[in-house]
Parts: sequence; structure tokens; C-alpha cells
Amino acid sequence: MQDGLASDNARKIIRDSRGSIWVTCYVSGVSRFDGNKWDSFTVKNGLCSNETITLAADKSGGVWVSAYWGVSCFDGQQWSSYSNVSPDEPAIGGPNPMKDCQNLTLVDGELSAADMIFIDSHGNVWFSSRGRGVTRYDGKDWRLFTSKDGLGTGGINTIFEDKDGVIWFDGSTGISSFDGAKFTFHLIPAYQSVVPRPIAQDILQDNQGNLWLAAYGGGVVRFNGKDWQAFSVQDGLPSVNAQALFLTKDGYPGVITDKGVCRFDGNTWQLMTAADGLPESKVRVVVSDGEGNLWFGAKGKVSYYSK
Repeated sequence: MQDGLASDNARKIIRDSRGSIWVTCYVSGVSRFDGNKWDSFTVKNGLCSNETITLAADKSGGVWVSAYWGVSCFDGQQWSSYSNVSPDEPAIGGPNPMKDCQNLTLVDGELSAADMIFIDSHGNVWFSSRGRGVTRYDGKDWRLFTSKDGLGTGGINTIFEDKDGVIWFDGSTGISSFDGAKFTFHLIPAYQSVVPRPIAQDILQDNQGNLWLAAYGGGVVRFNGKDWQAFSVQDGLPSVNAQALFLTKDGYPGVITDKGVCRFDGNTWQLMTAADGLPESKVRVVVSDGEGNLWFGAKGKVSYYSK
């Protein structure tokens, strides 16, 4: 905070198309670093709420922020906020923060507490909902999609776009795909008898076009466009509690679980250990750099993997 950050509780960090770094600061709004100084934004600047959750940058230089009560967009000059909740609606424990929002538009959607903001290849902005479907903004109109449109019931936890432009949504009752015209609901046979149903924590596509899901309590599943194949502990995974996926240089997936990291070689899963250079403590995050090298983050250590 002494350097200008709105709060020391940084929750999410992104880089926008102009090169600036943005940080959600929990109950203190968001902060932007332009390379020289920090600027912070709150309800007084146009946010719908200071209780920010996540954020995403679009290709035109805009930055979207979700918060409790609604979402806000910064176009480089000013903020615009959107909500499906009236600023006159009473809040629990205090006044409605949107009463002080100067540029608020009420829209049709489910925008309160969106945990994920996803921008697809066409520039559409999708907002997940904890309880009811997903909301899309196409630059002009807002639309809420629910089970009536082909989604599963309940909220959406994970959104992913494959190489063909099909968007996948996973929620509490199942996974759906959207081809731009209609939704298709998919049943994963290995999950039908599992209660509670495993929910995808991450989705990716390998170089062969297969879709992979990592689900906490459900291991990993692969979809080849026709059939779903599940992988579990008996197949070499260290745990069924899969948390995140990554692609290795050979185009096959790897997975982070609560009991270790492993990679797929096309036939079997191979455990990656400290002998490979991984941290001995629990790995929590992995990211690929521009050359396909992998960086693993764990408590007290970061490891670089180049094979």
C-alpha cells in the first residue's frame, strides 16, 4: 500500500492489451500499474462495488471487473457498471454500495458475484453465475442463458473455448457445449454414479484435439469428440482430486493434484517428483512461458521445467 496499491490483499492479477498490470484488491477496489505508478479505482470512480472478485482484459484495451452486486468495465478513460440488481435494493449489513455508482445500467442477466469472466475469440464477454446459468455480453446486448437454453441447472464454474470455437461450460450438474447457435448437454458416464458430482476445476485441449477435464474428486477425463474416458488412481494418477491442467512440450496434458503432479505420454500417466526438479512441497500453480517451458509454484519455491 505504501507504493500506491489499494490493499495488500491482492486476489487476482492480469495484464491488459496496453501492457498495464491490474490487481483486484478484495474490499478496496482495483489497482493499475502503468509501469511508473499505481492508480486505484473504487465506487467513487465508477465501480459498482469495492468488493471485487476477479477481472479480465479484452483485445480492445478494456478491462472487466466483477464484484459483489455487478460488473464494471474500464475503456481506458472511464468506468461503466452493469447489474441486474437495483441500487435501491437494501444490502445486508449496510447501505447498497451501488447508490454511489455514477454510471450504472440495469441489464438482464445474473451478474452478482461472478467468479469467472471469460472473453471468447469473437470478443463476447461471458460471466459465470454461482446459482443460475451464465450471462453473455456481445458488445451491444446482454443475455442470460440457463437450463431452458440447454445448460445444466445451477451455476457455472469453468468456461473454455476449443480450437473450433466451441465454448464449454461445466457446473454443478454437468458439462455443456455451445457452438454459437445452440447448447448441447453432455453426460460423462464415469461421473453418473458419483455423489456429489465432480466439478471441473480446469479444461484444456491437447495437440490432437482431445478435450481434457480435471475435476476435484473425479480425476481426469478425456473427450475425443465422441466418447469420454476417465483416468483415476489405478491409471497412475496420484489422487482423484485434480486441480489444474497444463500442456507439456510434446502436446500431451499434465495435471496437478492434491498429492502430486503427473504427465500423460499418450498411453500412461507418469509421476513428476523432486527428482525432476519439482518442489517437494505441494504444487499449487503452473504456467507455460512463450517457449513452452513450464513454471511450477509451491510454498517457498518456484521450479522451472524445460523437458
